[in-house]
Amino acid sequence: MKHSANHGKVRHQHRSEETRAAILAAAGRMFATGGLAGARTDAIAAAAGVNKALLYYYFKSKEGLYEAVLEDHFREFNRRALEVLAAPGPARAVLLRYVSLHFDFISARHQSAPLFQQLMMTGGKFLERLIRKYFAPRGEALGKLIERGIRNGEFRRGDPF
Repeated sequence: MKHSANHGKVRHQHRSEETRAAILAAAGRMFATGGLAGARTDAIAAAAGVNKALLYYYFKSKEGLYEAVLEDHFREFNRRALEVLAAPGPARAVLLRYVSLHFDFISARHQSAPLFQQLMMTGGKFLERLIRKYFAPRGEALGKLIERGIRNGEFRRGDPF
């Protein structure tokens, strides 16, 4: 009996994760084209195939959903970028892999560029938090890679920043 209850819980959690992912994907498309102000929660819910109330259940507000979309993009890119930047081998090759990752990520997620541009234009506390959480660690890792390349003679001397 206990096994059955756990199986139901796991199935519910998986469905919950799928629902959340569907909402994030639909919201990402809508926010990329209309921005926070232009995206309508009714349209996001319809595109995700869910009841509008689920948007508020998972994300509390339209702004919370917008922040979750951006956080999702930055979290995934940072995870991959930090792995690449910490890789062993010639700094030049690692840097080229990082640049390729950047452009591959943007082309695979077409809404990344407009979302990022909107975020930069809006500014505020949320942007500051994202900078501390994602941009700063990535910038630090990139700086260390460039310093390694300078030490090894792969890059000319200069300010890594």
